[in-house]
Amino acid sequence: MNSYAGVLKGKRHMGKIDVKFIPGEVGKEDGPVVIPIENLKKASIPYTNTLYGYMIDKKLAFPVVQKELRRMWRNVGLEEIFMNSKGFFFFKFSDEQGMMSILEGSLWLMFNNIPIFLQRWRPGLTLTKNRHDKILIWIKIYDLPLEVWSGENLCIIASKLGVPLAFDSFTEEICLEHKGRIAYARILVELSAEKEWKKKIEIFIWDFVTNYAVV
Repeated sequence: MNSYAGVLKGKRHMGKIDVKFIPGEVGKEDGPVVIPIENLKKASIPYTNTLYGYMIDKKLAFPVVQKELRRMWRNVGLEEIFMNSKGFFFFKFSDEQGMMSILEGSLWLMFNNIPIFLQRWRPGLTLTKNRHDKILIWIKIYDLPLEVWSGENLCIIASKLGVPLAFDSFTEEICLEHKGRIAYARILVELSAEKEWKKKIEIFIWDFVTNYAVV
């Protein structure tokens, strides 16, 4: 390993990378750095199957994101997670299939109630944090009483979060055919990207014996 003092004394250990002086183009020493495109292509190969992600106006500690996503994406070939100085995360996968399984599922990732927006990385890409006013997301509402299971009632509940757009097939089956899974209702909702999303909704329903509303 090279040390600062050792380099100054001329005692330089040859590491795995050949570190050397590479002069610029003659006559353009004071101009911008121009890296040969073949060099860039070669250096980009290890990151062929990489996504990048970002948050808007919010931050999460890198170790928190790293630990949780290693757990969530361990079965789809996630190899490494990086973060640069501007708050962009990079998610490197072992193959394209694993990477695309994440991207095709959704263009954002919900993490601690904060959306991380995902895009595919490519060489030469200018990283920008595009603002998103609205987000479409599938929400699950658990522990609903039987008398709540109708399309209109579920829309009333989901409207507390945003604009309901669609039900999944299981939720439709319960509402229309009165059979199937009732563990939760799954609803596609348009949410504001600039507001904190609710994790819990209180629902008042009627006690038909006492004729009072109860939570």
